Amino acid sequence: MQFFALLPILFSLSLTINVQVMVAQTEVVSKSCGKCGGKVSTSFQVGDVCPHCRVTWGAENTSTQSLDNLNPVPAPSTNIFRNFTSGRSQTEPAISDETKSARRKFSQYSYRDIENWLNLNLNKFAGEHTACNSYLGSTYSGCRDYSGYKFSIDDGFLIVEYSADQYLKVDFIPLRQIADCNTKRYKGVYELRTISSDITSTYPITGKKSKNNTCLIGFDVGGDDILAAEISEGILRAAVVAPVFAHTLPAYTTAFELQRPSLAESYEWLLGKLNKYSGDGVFYRTSRDTRSIEIVYKSMAGQFITIPVDGIVLVDIWGAYRPIGQRPMLEFQAQGNVIQIPNSGGIEYERRYKISIDFDREKDLVSRMSRAIQNIQSLLPPLQKTEERF
Repeated sequence: MQFFALLPILFSLSLTINVQVMVAQTEVVSKSCGKCGGKVSTSFQVGDVCPHCRVTWGAENTSTQSLDNLNPVPAPSTNIFRNFTSGRSQTEPAISDETKSARRKFSQYSYRDIENWLNLNLNKFAGEHTACNSYLGSTYSGCRDYSGYKFSIDDGFLIVEYSADQYLKVDFIPLRQIADCNTKRYKGVYELRTISSDITSTYPITGKKSKNNTCLIGFDVGGDDILAAEISEGILRAAVVAPVFAHTLPAYTTAFELQRPSLAESYEWLLGKLNKYSGDGVFYRTSRDTRSIEIVYKSMAGQFITIPVDGIVLVDIWGAYRPIGQRPMLEFQAQGNVIQIPNSGGIEYERRYKISIDFDREKDLVSRMSRAIQNIQSLLPPLQKTEERF
């Protein structure tokens, strides 16, 4: 059953018999809201707002009854979906057999039944994907890599954990707020698209949070259209029968948080990778106060470059557009001119500093080094502020 469908309700049998005597071949149909059950005028259509509960109808399933034949005749089926920009409804071709089958399957499921089914099936087909889509945002190269998906349903929320480039992210999507979801092919990968009015995105490494109204999910069902339809319809059904939306997020802990590396462990891993793939003549170390990374070159006669870790990000300067034969290059980018570079005249302060490192030799090395930097930043003790005037 489509979310917020208009349900046909026939008049009583006594009324039907009376009408049959007066008018042959008369069809009698009344309508009610699939959300609250309130009766509405038969002139109401998809896109109208229920006068009782104020929801907007996203679909209409109608049937007619000829009074000389008491067997209902279903009307032609159409797939109505919400236009994400205008809020209006549009009509697609007839609903697929896979979708019809999925709707029949879940129509009798309770919320717990659907929750158990989704928890069992969602994680079977989570897949990596790269998106060069402005809807998803972009990195320096114009694309974002999504991987490490984990799904769960808990306390009325669809919880999605994944990595978006260098960021570990968890989205909490209240099922009752889902307006639409679709599975579609995107460069060979199914994406489950949901829109919610109150999606909370958390970043376990940095501790930050944000609010969003869209979540695009990479989901590879390997060409299994039946499973794709079942996942989509299962979530839509869960949106109808889930508990009332509570603004308190359910407890959720990522594997990273359970085994969070210490400050020393994070520095050891990061500096190990930098030194391993930077080549001869350069050495990376931490400053004595552990708040900076120092880059020592043999050619600099004891001098070194100082890169404060606070607020620093590590960026692949070429991304997907690296020239053929060009050695991989990364760039430390600071929030201000705080990177100290010695020269013959003293010290220069810059906002950016490029390094040459062969990061192609390990999968996702740039993203993993960036997460190590984020973890170091979150574990650094706060700076002690003096109360002295001078």
